[in-house]
Amino acid sequence: MDDGQMQKTVTEGNRESAFSERKLRLNNKSGSPRRTAVIALLVLITAAGVLWYLLFNNKDITNASYVFKGEGEYWAAEIYYEGRDVWETDSDGITTLSSSSSYDFYLEYKGDIDELKGMEEFKYTYDFWPDQSGSSGIISYESLTANPVFSRGYNTRMTADTVVTVNLEWLGINDNFEMIAE
Repeated sequence: MDDGQMQKTVTEGNRESAFSERKLRLNNKSGSPRRTAVIALLVLITAAGVLWYLLFNNKDITNASYVFKGEGEYWAAEIYYEGRDVWETDSDGITTLSSSSSYDFYLEYKGDIDELKGMEEFKYTYDFWPDQSGSSGIISYESLTANPVFSRGYNTRMTADTVVTVNLEWLGINDNFEMIAE
């Protein structure tokens, strides 16, 4: 074997040996030190993020959903309420509340609607206790027969303890009742 053939065989042997070493490193289950360091760094960053969130997230979010029901001698009503409260404490320790909500109010006559034919107008109010907000309206007989009374409201904060008082007046008759959350 001459020197050229010998050098070629040594070079091919080194190449195969280097290839085998790379293959072993890639197939090594424990991973390389560099790969292990990257994984450890990612775990550390994730843990720091969770810790930061737990220590410095000063928000308390509450979602609420209630159905209020009530009825009087002649009328029945329901309110469907959805709300969200966000309590947030700033770096000075001052806590603020921001709320968003909506509700739908439905009012329905319990008897035969034809009993109300002589009615020119129908007045209703409903108030939320304890904050005394609410709504009122005047409805004609024609609009009453087309649909149940319906009203929509926004940004009224209600809790499970809220009591809704409903006052109705038509044809010289009054019907008053309270609605509570179920």
